[in-house]
Amino acid sequence: LGRKYCLRYECDKCHNYQNIGYPLWLSQRSADEYSGSSWACHVGCYTYTHWRVNLDDMRDEVPMKHWPSWLVLLYSNEQENEYVEVSA
Repeated sequence: LGRKYCLRYECDKCHNYQNIGYPLWLSQRSADEYSGSSWACHVGCYTYTHWRVNLDDMRDEVPMKHWPSWLVLLYSNEQENEYVEVSA
């Protein structure tokens, strides 16, 4: 999955973004948390850190069938809130 969907991730130490060709989103427990798996930071820390996927990349690039359950729930809630605001 990662080679097909090379996404931007935020480093938990320097907070810079880096493209990573590995599905680290699979080891995130929520949209706000960083991955359980580590990856080398080449944009600031230059050490192994934890990462959080850029949600816009995830929604735009990865088919929903590969999304983690927390992203499906988050997206569903956003769609529901958007519908309520439009119809109110």
